[in-house]
Amino acid sequence: MEHKLAGFIKYLEGKGMLDFGAIDYTTKICSDEDFDNQTRLRRYVGLAEEFGLGRKYKLKNRGRSWRKLIKEYHGADFNRSEGWRMLMGDYREIAENRRELYDPVEAHLPESFREEEFLALVEGKDDDWLYVATEALKLAIDERWNENLIDSVECLASKMVKGEYTPYTKEYIVGVVGDLEAAGLVKVPVPQA
Repeated sequence: MEHKLAGFIKYLEGKGMLDFGAIDYTTKICSDEDFDNQTRLRRYVGLAEEFGLGRKYKLKNRGRSWRKLIKEYHGADFNRSEGWRMLMGDYREIAENRRELYDPVEAHLPESFREEEFLALVEGKDDDWLYVATEALKLAIDERWNENLIDSVECLASKMVKGEYTPYTKEYIVGVVGDLEAAGLVKVPVPQA
């Protein structure tokens, strides 16, 4: 099975946005670094699809959801957890068979991919920003949340600090949503912080 995902992973690695070389699937334990890579990949794929990546590990959610699973791999739509399992299954298969499925592959992006716009949005952003951005985008796609997008993200998004969940500040969320709006991914009024 050819994994087109491998070309995108190689692209991210070439940009210093992902470290696929850190993965060791000879052990059955997922290292912290591998877990971070998987999490970053999910978020990069979700955002890149909005710029024409075309991988479409997405699920139906009122038409234009960023989570509709692509038929190029599986030929069907799945619920959210199933879609993410498929994406991570492909990721693991590529890692486990690196010599055949990853090493010979060139970094590849489809012609439809708006690379400059994608990089302008995500390059240099940390994991917190990626998390808040993907949560905001998921909510914004479901138009019911647009009017109160900032408050909705504030209720849902939190980070682990010293063993406790800590919410992101409203100012931080406003900044991330402002970045998404400037990139044309959301169309909501962003209140002044």
